[in-house]
Amino acid sequence: MSEDQIKYEDFSMDTISDFLFEATMLKKIPRSGYQFLGSGKESVAEHVFITTLIAFVLSQIRPGIDASRLVNMCLVHDLLEARTGDLNHMQKKYVTADDETALSDTVK
Repeated sequence: MSEDQIKYEDFSMDTISDFLFEATMLKKIPRSGYQFLGSGKESVAEHVFITTLIAFVLSQIRPGIDASRLVNMCLVHDLLEARTGDLNHMQKKYVTADDETALSDTVK
């Protein structure tokens, strides 16, 4: 096991259940880019799925890519948006999401 892997046996079932419940909230959070552009619709969960699928397929084409690591990165890259929301380019100019606190609270 690499040093950056989470050891789930260190967490209670309640904590794991809370984490998984929170991750399912990504289905209800819309991607803000589509709202900003005025057309289209996609949830953060849909974005994570297609990003992960693309990464997996491309990792199979290119030798030497660690597919497992790449897929894991894709699965978790937007998890904090369950707490912070998905800010588009314009919103990020005016609103600052406290990603560090969101991450800290998520893994407590």
